[in-house]
Amino acid sequence: MKNILMTLPTQITRKFACVFLFVLICSAQLFAQQTDLLKATDVIKQNAASIGLSDNDLNNYRIADAYTDKLSGATIYYLQQTYKGIDVLNAIQIVAIQNSQVVSVAGKRIDGMELKANVKNAIAAVTPENAVRAMAKHLNLTVPAFIVALKTMNDKKVVAFGDLGISSVPVRSKLIWVTGNKSNNAILSWQVEVQPKGVADHWLVQVDASKGNVLGKMNLNINCTWGNGENKTLAADDDIVNNASSVSTETFGLNAINSAEYRVIPFPAESPIHTGGTAALVSNPWELAGTGNNATSLKWNDDGTTTYDYTRGNNVLAQEDSNANNGNGKRAISTTAIPDLTFDYPPDYTQQPTITVNRNFAITNLFYWNNIMHDISYQYGFDELSGNFQANNLGRGGTDGDYVLADAQDGRALNNADFSTPDDGSNPRMQMYLWSGSPKIDGDLDNGVVAHEYTHGISTRLTGGPSNSTCLQNVEQMGEGWSDYLALMVTTDWHTATVNDGPNKRPIGNYVIGSSTTGGGIRTYPYSTDMNIDPWTYADMAATGSEVHVIGEIWCTVLWDMTWNIIQMDGINKNIYDANATGGNSAALKLVMEGMKLQSCSPGFIDGRDAILKADTLLYGGKYSCAIWSAFRKRGMGYYALQRSNDIAGDEKADFDSVILVKTANKDSFVQQETITYTFKVNTVPCISLSNYKIVDTLPSNVTYVSSSSGVYNAGNRTVTFSNINLAANSSVTYTIKVTVNNGSYTAPVQHINETFAGNTIPSGWTVYNFKSNPWTVSTAESHSAPYALFAADISSTSLTRFSTSTAFPLTNNSTLTFWHYYNTESGWDGGRVEISTNNGVTYSDLSKYMIQNGYQNSIYDSIIKTFRPAFSGNSNGFIRTVINLTSFAGKSAKFRFVFTSDEAVGVEGWYIDDITLTSESGIQNLGQFFNSNNLLATSSTAYSTIKEGTLPLTWGEFTAVKNGNTSLLKWQTLQEYNTANFIIERSTDGVNFHQLATVAAAGSSSIARTYQLTDQLPLNGKDFYRIKQVDKDGKFTYSPVRSLEFLLNQIINITPNPAHDKIAVTISGNDKALKVSIIDATGKQVKSFNMQGQYLQLSLPGIAPGIYYIRIAGDGINSTHKLIVQ
Repeated sequence: MKNILMTLPTQITRKFACVFLFVLICSAQLFAQQTDLLKATDVIKQNAASIGLSDNDLNNYRIADAYTDKLSGATIYYLQQTYKGIDVLNAIQIVAIQNSQVVSVAGKRIDGMELKANVKNAIAAVTPENAVRAMAKHLNLTVPAFIVALKTMNDKKVVAFGDLGISSVPVRSKLIWVTGNKSNNAILSWQVEVQPKGVADHWLVQVDASKGNVLGKMNLNINCTWGNGENKTLAADDDIVNNASSVSTETFGLNAINSAEYRVIPFPAESPIHTGGTAALVSNPWELAGTGNNATSLKWNDDGTTTYDYTRGNNVLAQEDSNANNGNGKRAISTTAIPDLTFDYPPDYTQQPTITVNRNFAITNLFYWNNIMHDISYQYGFDELSGNFQANNLGRGGTDGDYVLADAQDGRALNNADFSTPDDGSNPRMQMYLWSGSPKIDGDLDNGVVAHEYTHGISTRLTGGPSNSTCLQNVEQMGEGWSDYLALMVTTDWHTATVNDGPNKRPIGNYVIGSSTTGGGIRTYPYSTDMNIDPWTYADMAATGSEVHVIGEIWCTVLWDMTWNIIQMDGINKNIYDANATGGNSAALKLVMEGMKLQSCSPGFIDGRDAILKADTLLYGGKYSCAIWSAFRKRGMGYYALQRSNDIAGDEKADFDSVILVKTANKDSFVQQETITYTFKVNTVPCISLSNYKIVDTLPSNVTYVSSSSGVYNAGNRTVTFSNINLAANSSVTYTIKVTVNNGSYTAPVQHINETFAGNTIPSGWTVYNFKSNPWTVSTAESHSAPYALFAADISSTSLTRFSTSTAFPLTNNSTLTFWHYYNTESGWDGGRVEISTNNGVTYSDLSKYMIQNGYQNSIYDSIIKTFRPAFSGNSNGFIRTVINLTSFAGKSAKFRFVFTSDEAVGVEGWYIDDITLTSESGIQNLGQFFNSNNLLATSSTAYSTIKEGTLPLTWGEFTAVKNGNTSLLKWQTLQEYNTANFIIERSTDGVNFHQLATVAAAGSSSIARTYQLTDQLPLNGKDFYRIKQVDKDGKFTYSPVRSLEFLLNQIINITPNPAHDKIAVTISGNDKALKVSIIDATGKQVKSFNMQGQYLQLSLPGIAPGIYYIRIAGDGINSTHKLIVQ
């Protein structure tokens, strides 16, 4: 072989050698991957219990990805759930194992697939070809009449068709299970992949494999509407060059590049208008990563087999795409030959960006910054194994062949940018556009925008594993936030930054929108750690209207806060390329990147927070946990924050607290004279301890203080105070107070509204208002209590309709509004709200914060008032009951109204409302307040209870049963009595069947503690169970708890015959002691007694009347009673 290679021309020799080497590497990789898969399967099986996998789970999964993370040393496994060999869409568990221990588990499995699967044999009734036709019809595409499969894989579960004349990538159908639908079934589906020609979209369309209808679709292209984006193909007068091929050369070889110069907006400048943003010629920029760095093994214009003298290399191909065909466009070409390249195109910003020199400058800058992002992200863990973008992975794992296709000056749109990311091994595409201006502004020169788009590829590949690109399709996903964050990190000049720069305004996108550097940028607020500048918190999620960029702003804000918190600890690493150097900026970036690998598929904010905390544990042993918690708590994502659904923006519960006080009553309702036990639980959060805090509880006038665990009662101001509370971080302490409900506290409940919609017209007592012809009606289509329900239709035009009470109703401290409803509307745009007026309808306010059950879970853009607001929107999946606590409006009279609005597009179904009730009851409202060492209020908690009709006849105290010699001594205590007649003592031998033993008279009525007792003179052999039946004077009764005693003998005692006539024999095996044997009648009177010495005694029964008697045997170590029947 060596001699043959030596005789070939040099260029051919290099190419042949590279191809031969490539074949060898691929063969070795295939063998290694098969071996690694077997090892990985064994590891998962060995750790199944720690992961939480059952035997059934182990039979229904596959390892989609697995790699050892170079930063943490943990091996991360991505477990794809399957059922009957078919993937369950986005049901992925992410497992990290470090030092042979399971250290992290995230993600979910869908339980009960056997029951949920709609096709039990998992055989598709719809062919993959017909699924393609359904996809095409849905997307308005035209496919050939005859569709021929080119390749089938995985036992015909994956079918490839070629481009079919409609797609930039091969059309492919894959069988999957789709879950999360209204019916809660798992639907067998064909997922059809297509990237329609001439557009940026890259669709995965799910088609029901039984019925052929489209269930939904996912877009792998992330379209970032930077400002006022327009989908507009550029016209001829925009001075766009055509896509004719440029003259360029390619050389085959390994590392043929010697040096290269590029005129660009150099790292880390954000754009031409920012400091350092003057176009400059930079030499060998790959050297920023350091000598011998694996990120730059091939430098920038070589892919291991070919050296390019134009803007292509192992990581990216940058070219213009002015005609928006995603084809081969013009590239910037070196003005010098290989091996020393020069891309020197000085821009003229007074001219249109599309003139040749400006276009080449833009392409060069796009090439340069894609490589910058590749090299920096490589240092922080986005490498070959984790799915980065490279033509050649050099045998380091992962799937190669997926360098970025970066389209400069794309002609499809204005004022925009986007990035599509298919699975590992398929090319992602970045599309940069021109922006409005005179002359136009080139997005290719805004390095923050380029970095933002590139990061979409990073977050897509890292979340859920490199071979799954569908894990960032949910509403609360943070893709836009990560993209803004990395854009900030790579365009900050860390050489000049100081630790005090966090509060500074940090806008992005200023260049593309034609603003100065002092402008606010393209986002709602400039990024800043100062909440007066950047006030976003988790509580604002409902106001985002599910708009992905606004959601992203909230996420980026908390990451930016976290970064500067860590900088306060470790200072600044001036070289962001050196991920191992000390510095809060580089530590934070590692945490963010590692967190993406560890978090669940389809993550929400709390999932992301927890993944970053886990990353801190794996990378730094938890060093930065307090800095992380501080940032997240500041922005409403504290320890007690609730994410709820990861697919809804608006159902979250924000938490800013450093300490939580939770006050609860032992039940929801009480009667007069009943004792209430209030429990106060103080919880501290991670990293925050308490010193010298106190609880002050103010008792309402309708209760009487009884006792407390350690509090001091002040009768004058009716307060109970628990002082000197000192508590370590992330711990808790509990206190209790007991009170009784006063007589006279109960008043009969008033039901102001009980609307069941019994007729087919709008009922009396209500007023309807309509704007733009969408009136409330009464419908039979859906109802909670048949046959009718109120209904507002979701129409495809702007409308507003209100359903209001005609009169106002007086409210107490225990008034509640409830209703059943079902809604199915255009999510995020059309929906309903509930409002209250306490000034007779002059103004109304929303009741969202008073909803204690099934509150708003979404927000909508109200096209009437032009703002986002919380609402019932989307699909409730059937009728649900919403409960609204109106205690805050006690003493006021209120009107209520239901409001439904729709926008100008997309009508769905509407909002059904049924069984509306408004009830006022007597109740107890008890406020507990928590003060810090400076006597400032830290937090508070209120317990609400309802007072029901009646008076508690008795409050039980302690009840005991103890042995007293050969008898059972029963003692019980009542804390209070009302109208009590007597106590019946009952006994049982099995704890189930009780019989009356005795009766004890009660005191009757008493507000003080009373003590009673009874002695059971004849306990039965074995276990005796006792309970007290309290009987009221009106015949009502309650039971005490059950107590038990056990009387056991060391010997075996037999009494024969039983029943008996004139004599019996008592046998006690092994007895050598003196015993007394007595015959006791049913009244407890002794009839006869005998002395017994030894194991046998015969007794005569003359003169004993027939009946039930008891043989009692007593003596040293024996106390036994046995039932005897005399006939």
